Order: sequence, then C-alpha cells, then structure tokens
Amino acid sequence: MEEAKKCKNNNNGSNQTKRSKKMLLATTSSSDDSEIAKEEVKLAALSIHVKAKLRAADMPLTMQERALCFTRSFLDHHPPFNNNYNRIKPFQLASALKKEFDTRYGPVWHCIVGKSFGSYVTHSNGGFLYFSFETLFVLLFQTRVQLLTSHD
Repeated sequence: MEEAKKCKNNNNGSNQTKRSKKMLLATTSSSDDSEIAKEEVKLAALSIHVKAKLRAADMPLTMQERALCFTRSFLDHHPPFNNNYNRIKPFQLASALKKEFDTRYGPVWHCIVGKSFGSYVTHSNGGFLYFSFETLFVLLFQTRVQLLTSHD
C-alpha cells in the first residue's frame, strides 16, 4: 500500500507532454537540462521504490511514472499477483494498462505482458516503454491511426 501512496504523490498528470525525452533534450537550454536530470532521478527513485526495472523507453517521464504506478497498484490489488507473479493472468494487466493509457493519453495503445515473449514493433515517437517487475515483463507502445478518405 505504501507504493500506491508514493505513486499518487509522484503522479502529476496536469503537465503531460507528448514529446519524447530525446526531443526535449535536443531543444532545451541548460537550465531545462538540469530540470530533466532531476525528473530522471525522481523516476529512478520511483522505479526502485516500486521494485520495477526500466528496460527501454521513448516516452515522457511523467507517462513512465504513470505506467509504473498503475502496474504496481494493479499487482498489489489483485490477490493472485501478490508475491507470486507465476500465477498472473497477463491479459488482465495488459487490458487494464491499455485502457488506462487509451483513456488518459488518447488512442491507440498496445500492451503485451508475460514472462517470455519476443517482439518487433513500430511505435509513435514518445510512445514506447518496456519494463519488468521480477519475472513479469510489460511492453507498452502507441501507434497513430490515420483515417483514409476515399476520393469518389
């Protein structure tokens, strides 16, 4: 339960940005660089606190925090998941995390959860996160949808 409190304190959804960290680094001044470094340290501390391991990311830091906090809270509030990731039904977490990100950040998010899987995906800029909790791995990514119009 303490992890959920820490996550709620760290989740400030009001100043979300759609730009990736790489884009931010390329276009910011040195004072902004120091602010980004502080946010990265904050994210690292949160990762340690919720016992997650960040594997790869192309996503704004606040969105990464949301993914980690949401996943930790989900695992803590579903009894089969407490301290035994071997009994998890990955599709439940994948579905819940996808719905959370579709609702908060717009469509189209995809989520893959499991103990062992391979992937090769194309994602939108600023819309990719791969992390784990012990032996449970989570791949979350966004794709853009463009409607095709017919020229009758």
